[in-house]
Amino acid sequence: MKKRYIILLLFAFTFLAIAQNTILSSFTAKSDNKNVTLRWSTRDEANISHFEIERAYINGSFKYLSMEKAHGFASSYSFTDDNVFNKKDAQGHTLSSNNFMYRIKIIKKNNKFEYSDNVSVVHKISSIQKTWGMIKEMFR
Repeated sequence: MKKRYIILLLFAFTFLAIAQNTILSSFTAKSDNKNVTLRWSTRDEANISHFEIERAYINGSFKYLSMEKAHGFASSYSFTDDNVFNKKDAQGHTLSSNNFMYRIKIIKKNNKFEYSDNVSVVHKISSIQKTWGMIKEMFR
């Protein structure tokens, strides 16, 4: 019985130690059919320099979007991806419903990094928004 108790305690302490090393406590992506808003919270940022937000199509490669400087203490962040109008698939066809994946590259002060888990979101674009997105793209 003692051995089981000791093994159970070791397992619990190991799990807690692994959980303590996790930098993000939450990470979500939500579409309002205009933009995609990312929200994340951190547990501890003592060794974190900054965060890089990346986006990809489902089964595509991730591309850099933006950077957020770390506050240095447990914090909450928000990023709005307002550049999701008029996206195209690999063949160049405009999509009216886009499936995106986002992740955060966590850059430490020693220049090492790790990635968050991926979050996915379906972003539906109305025909009016799609037309506006095409007009915006013409002037970029």
